[in-house]
Formats: sequence, C-alpha cells, structure tokens
Amino acid sequence: MNDEQLDKILKKALTPQREIKEEEIVLKKRRKEEKMMRKKRMKMAGIAGTVAAALALACIVPQTSFAEQLKKMFQGYWGQRSELSDYVTRGVFSDQDEHMIFSVEEILSDEVVVSAVVRYEAKDETGEKWLATKGPAGSESYDENGNLRSTRQLRLKQNVYEERFESSPIFLRTQSDKNVQYFEMDMDFRQWVPSSMNLTLCYDLPTKTNNTATLDASCNVPVYEYTLKAKNQEQISPKYYEPKRMRITPLSAVIYGTTTEYYRKMQKNAEWSFGLERWGKNQESVGEDLGKTSLIYKDGTRNWNIADPYPMDIISDSKAKKTYSDCNAVLQSGAFYRVTSYLGLQVANKINLEDVRGIVMRTKNKEVTYELIREE
Repeated sequence: MNDEQLDKILKKALTPQREIKEEEIVLKKRRKEEKMMRKKRMKMAGIAGTVAAALALACIVPQTSFAEQLKKMFQGYWGQRSELSDYVTRGVFSDQDEHMIFSVEEILSDEVVVSAVVRYEAKDETGEKWLATKGPAGSESYDENGNLRSTRQLRLKQNVYEERFESSPIFLRTQSDKNVQYFEMDMDFRQWVPSSMNLTLCYDLPTKTNNTATLDASCNVPVYEYTLKAKNQEQISPKYYEPKRMRITPLSAVIYGTTTEYYRKMQKNAEWSFGLERWGKNQESVGEDLGKTSLIYKDGTRNWNIADPYPMDIISDSKAKKTYSDCNAVLQSGAFYRVTSYLGLQVANKINLEDVRGIVMRTKNKEVTYELIREE
C-alpha cells in the first residue's frame, strides 16, 4: 500500500459521519430542485404551445367564427355546475330592436332564491356605442364614486306581501366584451314564497326603453323536506322557540319552527312586531339568538355553515303557511351560492343532499344536534 492510498483510508476514517450525511442531504435536495425546474420548464413550454396554437387558430379562422366559438364556450353560470346543469331553465325570453338582441339565458330557482342570467348582443356600431355609454354597464351608469348603478336600465323586481324586492344586475366582466355583455340578477327571499314566482323584468334597449316582461321563476331543483328531532329531547331555546322542520335544496336551506307563548307575550311590548329582541325583558334573552348552523353528513363530516344569523320572521306565503301549519315562524335561512362581477359564480356551500343526516344549531349559550327525518 503506498502513501496516497493510506492517506485516503485515514481521511475517510477520520471524516465525521454527520458531515457525510449533510452532504448527501444537500445533494438530494439539489437534484430534487433540478427535477422540479425541468418539469416547470416543460409545463411552461406546453402552455406556450397551447397559447400559440390558439392564436394561430384565431388568425386562420375568420374572426366572426372565432367569436362565435368563444360565445358558445359561455354556457351560463348555472349550466356550468355539473350538479345543477340538468335543472337550469334556458332560453327563457328574448326581445330586440334594430341595434340590439336581448335575452334571458338562464333561470334557476328553488322559490327561496332566484337567479337569472341575461345577455345583450349588439348588432352594429350603434348597439356597441349604446352598450359602452347608456347600457347597464355603460359609462353613464357609474356614479361619482365609480360604483355601477344600472337599475334604471335593467332590474328584476317582485312584491312579496308587504315587502318589495328588487335586484340590480351584476355585470359579468370576464364573459363580456364590447359586442356582447352578460349580467346576473338574483333574489333571496329568505323563506319559501311559491305564490310570488312571477317576477317582473324591467329592461331598456337602444330604441325601446321602459320595457317589462314577466318571468316564471317556479322551482326547478330538487327539494328535500325534513322533520327535526332534538338529540336527548333537548331544545336549543325552550323558553323562546322550537325548531321543527327544514326545507333544503342545492340552493338554500330554511328552518321553520314555533315560538313559545312566553315569547309571543314578550313580543307585544317589543320595538319590532316580530323577531327575538337581543335584550328581551330585563336582558334575559341575551345570547338566545341563533348563530351559524352546521350540516352533518352520514360519515360524520360537517358543512360548517348552511344558515346565517338573521332575525326570525313570520311565514308570509299562504301556501307555505299550509305546508308548515305546525310552525308559525321562519327561524333561520341561508343561500349556498353567490355571483360576483369579476369571479362569476362562486360556491359558498356545495351540499350533498343524499348524505345529510343532521344539523347542529347554536346560540351563544348552547349547541344542540337535531336528527333529520326525511318527509315523503
């Protein structure tokens, strides 16, 4: 054995094992980073290729044809939801003048919440100019603070007994351009109102203003009805109210119940004709308001918020009063979807109705689980 070989053996023997392990870790980390960078470069190349192909197609195909293909990609907000697409009513209403085609593309309703998507398509430059200036999203529809105020040109309204509901349009920016514009209008009645589903649509066109049309917003989604059974027979607020029934759909939930005689006596001297006073008599009802309610699935998992804190209300619809004749109040309600101008349709809660088994109701002072018994 020569001196060089001996030096190598001694050096290896005297090298701390920790340093060797650290070198191995650094090497593995470096190799992992290089592998990730290669994948990232490949992915970016794929995206660039896709974009290039799309641009090439746009150049080859006539511009009108390409625009039509883009329009077909917009199949409506509700139509894009796989769990809802079979229920959407499409091609609801249309009108036009010499410069503009106007149509109600979609309606989705469970008679608690209603959504309608409308479409404007300019026929010519005059129509495009109207959309840019006097249309629902035109420059003249913005106030001094830059907020869109387009109820004059487009709105949906309904009178539900003594209360008037009116929906202003939400401009769906990402699906619109100077030639075609989409708007969504929604209403949340916070309870089931089947007798009030003929909604009035008010809209303007370039040469025809103050137009109206009646839209049928009858329920077009599945409805599940449940009787509530309190676990251990313990009610959430026995002194004031008792939850009894629940109506739930892919769009909303409404919880019905009865108020106690004590509660009704207390209400005679309340500032409001109906609704739990937060302070009550001698502040005794503090903390009795319902908080957020959760849904329990058969596997034990929870959807943490299906109904929001909101003042109780009377049952206003005549048909609903007959259906829920054992109840006298709407205790709570909640909607599961929302639409925003830039993000479009957003799922606040995706509900799996086939697997629900119970709900958890909460006040500041208590939490009670209710079993859901399906009504046929």
